[in-house]
Amino acid sequence: TFRFEWEAMRPADKFVFDVEVFLSRITLDSKNYILANVRDISEQKEAQRKLLMNQRAVELNASPIFWINSNAKFIYANKSAINQLGFSLDDLLEMTVHDIDPVWTEEFWKNEGFPLLQNKKVANIESAHITKEGKKLPVEINASIMEYENEEIIIAIVTDITERRRNAESLIEAKEKAEQSDRLKSEFLAGMSHEIRTPINTILNFISLIRSDLGEDISEDMKSSFDMIDSGSRRLIRTIDSIL
Repeated sequence: TFRFEWEAMRPADKFVFDVEVFLSRITLDSKNYILANVRDISEQKEAQRKLLMNQRAVELNASPIFWINSNAKFIYANKSAINQLGFSLDDLLEMTVHDIDPVWTEEFWKNEGFPLLQNKKVANIESAHITKEGKKLPVEINASIMEYENEEIIIAIVTDITERRRNAESLIEAKEKAEQSDRLKSEFLAGMSHEIRTPINTILNFISLIRSDLGEDISEDMKSSFDMIDSGSRRLIRTIDSIL
């Protein structure tokens, strides 16, 4: 018996299609013949081509992609996943989610993690992965459920969010510094207001006392001077109020 794949052509319309051929030698009436069993495999070949393209796209994807079974065991990882964590594919296929993600313990996976994913079908999760060198890597995981070989598995697409976390921390730090500057500014202005108001109020009080003691026995020039001191002091207080 001999098997091979071939391209056949219909003579009527010259249409070319893929076939699988099985050749067998048989003997009838002491004569040898070749029995050719031919099967159209066009649809099968097209499906294989599409599957190969999809596999190629997953393998070359810039994002790390993991396939994880219901027991949290890795059954596939693309090149990006291998490069990100530093483990070989053989290493990863012997590992589970618990080995790289300390948050997703075996108990958490069974009781909360996997049931949650089964229920939601698609979920975005922030966590941290541990690389082969022991480095903690903050990640965002887009997880979805897929049927594979009669069981539900998790397709996990991982994004390194180290830069995003760093930017967020920088924004928080800048916000805290701005708030601290604002507090310092407010404290400074309040302090300056107190330091300026106190002597001005003292001046106004003493001017009022002196003016009261002198009564009506004051010259026009002195009366004008008192008015200017009072007006200037109150103007200064209004200026402080406006600044605040």
